[in-house]
Amino acid sequence: MEQKRLFAGIAPDIHIAKAAEILQAQHSELSAIRFVPSENLHLTLAFLGNRPVQEIPDIIERAETIFSLHLPIWLNKPVYRIMQHSDGSGMIWLQFEPRDCFTRLCMITAKHLGNSHPDKAPLPHVTLARFQHLPSEYALPKVHLDFEFCAKQLVVYESLLTKQGAQYVPLATFQ
Repeated sequence: MEQKRLFAGIAPDIHIAKAAEILQAQHSELSAIRFVPSENLHLTLAFLGNRPVQEIPDIIERAETIFSLHLPIWLNKPVYRIMQHSDGSGMIWLQFEPRDCFTRLCMITAKHLGNSHPDKAPLPHVTLARFQHLPSEYALPKVHLDFEFCAKQLVVYESLLTKQGAQYVPLATFQ
């Protein structure tokens, strides 16, 4: 039975793209950092897992209902943040202030579309880069990001794993 790896997310706006550009411009010489391609930027709502292809139309229909009841969502106070694992690898995020409306949407999306329920409250963020190990002298950009993000476009994505990295293909977009 053919399956596709799915997740639900929020498409970024121009402000998020600009924050990603600032990070890349200031740190493009660091080979330790792999920047996320602009077409893969998103805020994850829920991982839906490997799902049989025949379930996808039903997932999309349920997503449309859920998303129509919860848009728009405003997120604010973005900051660059390093999320490092114990082995030294990690990610650089653009993290927003936690909001109840975002948490609720993540929980509802996971419950009604996913195979699992989050075990902790999600942090609204966009992964901008990944690394295996950061140089000790690495510092995040000293930039004041003063914008609000209005999430108006929610997407059900397919995640394709390739040798070049993940590619995220929108299967359905809701506004």
